[in-house]
Amino acid sequence: MTPASTHPSVQDTTQDLRTRVLDAAAPLFADRGYAATSMREVALAVGCTKPALYYWFPSKEALFLAVVERYGRAMDAILEEGLSHPGTLRERLVAMVRRWFGFVTEHPVAVRLLVRLHTRPEEGAPVFDCQPMQARTSHLMRRILEGAGEGGELRADVDVDDALLALIGMVDLRVLLWLTGVPFPDDLPERLVDILLRGVAR
Repeated sequence: MTPASTHPSVQDTTQDLRTRVLDAAAPLFADRGYAATSMREVALAVGCTKPALYYWFPSKEALFLAVVERYGRAMDAILEEGLSHPGTLRERLVAMVRRWFGFVTEHPVAVRLLVRLHTRPEEGAPVFDCQPMQARTSHLMRRILEGAGEGGELRADVDVDDALLALIGMVDLRVLLWLTGVPFPDDLPERLVDILLRGVAR
């Protein structure tokens, strides 16, 4: 008979443990990196046994990818909410950017981890393809811009790709500044969208 110690307890096999493991692993991966984070440290942070940890995640690689994918899905949900916001082009873009900044402030660990993946890919870490995540974000915002073009809210000569990159670029740079301690002013979403839609010329 297999010793009971090799099996997670009934309590440890609940979905709650999986969530707690993801919550504990995320800051370790974000702040220390993949190589410097061990499954033992994650188990200690959660307060569970290693067998219980391995019940949900068969390897450190599987845990790392699950953490990243979890935040990617959460961000998708936030942007989907913005997509359904009614109103003019300006109102819908402001709503989406506001939700974007809201996600950043509510999930700072996620932001640190995703920025680390983009800017400091670690040798030996699992390869996570960020392209699909970026493509989903672009697709959601593109739908707003294309709908505005069909409704006559955009100039006919505006290239949607250029407008999309301009807005994403402004938002991403403000997120990087936020990571250095620069807060988001309350009216920042309106200001960025107005720069996109109205320009800066007199």
